[in-house]
Amino acid sequence: ESMENQHRAITVLGHLCKTNLMVFSDSCSSSTEMNEFSRKFNDLMFPDYKEFREETTRLFQQTPSFHPRTHREMSLQGLRNLTAQRAADYQVVASKVGLRLRDFKEDIGKVAAFTESVRIPEVSVGTQHGVSIGLFGQAVVLLGTDIHEKYIDLIDNWEMIGCFALTELGHGSNVRKMETTANYDREADQFIINSPTVTSQKYYIGGAAIQAEYAVVFAQLYVDNEWKGLHPFIVKLRENGNLCKNVHTNDCGAKMGLNGVDNGSIAFNHVRIPRENLLNKYGGIDAKTKQYSSPISSPDARFASQIAALVSQRYMLSVASRSFSTIALATAIKYGLHRRQFGVGDQEKLLMDYPLHQRRLLPSLGKIIAMQFANREWINMFNSGENKKLIHIYAAGLKAYSTWTMLEITQICREACGGQGFMEENLIGALRRDVDVYVTFDGDNHLLFQQVGKHLLDCVRKGTIQLNPIDYGSSNNTASNHLRNYDFYSEALEANKIGLLQDLYTRLMDLIGNGYDPMSAWDHCQDIVVPLVKSFMFQFFAEEFKKVLNSCDPMLVEKLSELGSLFILSEFEKNTWFTRSGYFTGEKHISITNEINVLCSSVREFVVEILDGLGFDDRDLGNIASPDFYQSKKLF
Repeated sequence: ESMENQHRAITVLGHLCKTNLMVFSDSCSSSTEMNEFSRKFNDLMFPDYKEFREETTRLFQQTPSFHPRTHREMSLQGLRNLTAQRAADYQVVASKVGLRLRDFKEDIGKVAAFTESVRIPEVSVGTQHGVSIGLFGQAVVLLGTDIHEKYIDLIDNWEMIGCFALTELGHGSNVRKMETTANYDREADQFIINSPTVTSQKYYIGGAAIQAEYAVVFAQLYVDNEWKGLHPFIVKLRENGNLCKNVHTNDCGAKMGLNGVDNGSIAFNHVRIPRENLLNKYGGIDAKTKQYSSPISSPDARFASQIAALVSQRYMLSVASRSFSTIALATAIKYGLHRRQFGVGDQEKLLMDYPLHQRRLLPSLGKIIAMQFANREWINMFNSGENKKLIHIYAAGLKAYSTWTMLEITQICREACGGQGFMEENLIGALRRDVDVYVTFDGDNHLLFQQVGKHLLDCVRKGTIQLNPIDYGSSNNTASNHLRNYDFYSEALEANKIGLLQDLYTRLMDLIGNGYDPMSAWDHCQDIVVPLVKSFMFQFFAEEFKKVLNSCDPMLVEKLSELGSLFILSEFEKNTWFTRSGYFTGEKHISITNEINVLCSSVREFVVEILDGLGFDDRDLGNIASPDFYQSKKLF
């Protein structure tokens, strides 16, 4: 009965997509008035889709179900019900501003602009919506053909809620070893989807426990007992809230975070589906001849093409990481601008006036700005379509580097706010808990880094990266103007990358020379691969920051240059390669530390202008961000 009630609620919510939004009287603080610098900085950060962004933000801030934001005192089922409602309302906003499923194929920049304009910091809601639209829906659009067009409006209208069933209990990252099977029955013109082993059940699938009515299921296709590789199929899971025949699901239960999302397992006991339910862009059964054909002969290459088509989803995780990092960082910094502790005399000192507090928070501000510039460059790569392999490599690197950065920033902010950072109402602790899974879903970060590392090694093999001798000429230059020079940053970052590549190449050759097979040798080099790829992605961030500085409004240059220097030098300070290799002397490393202290003090003076330009006002942040926070608390 509860399942039927749940289904009725979701069906009703689906119909909301055809109605007008209710608007409520906003009792939160008014939006921040930007000065000229902040306006120009905002235009630099978000130069496109301006009206679209403003309307999206306005609708999110005025949708009743998104307020109040904190609700963790609810039961698990209550939280899931609320998340289901909010996910439907999320899609209402998307429909109102004209974001459609086809935009994943035709205008990914618009999808990114929408994500950046979301003003509901409940990660479960965006994830639940993203599972049905960004994963299930995107798979239908990008892996299907004309015969699947009939589903698109249903998905857009929240009338066909789906999930993405790739991961299994026995296999996650090693997708080629998935065990779910799809056998083609030529006489019936149907596929038979089956879970032959315990480990073959689809597992940890968002939406599978309760919400999803359909799934895109990846299964090993067999035609006349011949293996054709992994293929995606649309499989119906539920009808009016009840499981379909021979479909079995289980609830994964409570998790470390993201508990609004109903992760579950799915098992299929010889479930029959029509031939048309195969998403057949890269391979399918001809309707007349009933024979299999594909434009790609290799099963492995065929699956690689299917996954490559969904590459933008990894990029969207980097976009979301920048937004969530901004919420945490803006909340923590604004709290530090009115929270006082200790000091000389009767007047206690603001937290943000302590050098240590500045060091904890301000370098990350430069890093999230660099993340935004790097994300924008990926969009340029994607839209050009010139080098699909490079698009895939940078998407993998961005997803891993950005999600790790987000985890680091949210933890720093949690600690910097003391006990207030642990409170649900202030969002930081909730964000830290809920975004933790970002580092492992849609690709474990360490494995994604391996993809990038192999690409860099391949560039050495092809000669597009030369392992030239490193120039140590500036290793002892401690002048302030040198330490703030972006050409110095470029030289140092290139040296870091080349030095680690030399170390990797040398060790690989030594191991292979001593009898290791290439894969085993590679496995014994991961202590070099991970820092190598981190240095490569850091270089990407820093170079994009430099490129923007060279072309932006002159009014922005001085302050952004200082913020970029603070971010880059702080990373240099933490990177042991520079002193270990001799590229920096001990004296230079000390000078870098001193320069960071000076930059922190300088950035402190204009940090409010930067925060205003990032586009999140107090109503979008944790409660402690507001200077009226103490007045909101009752004494009796």
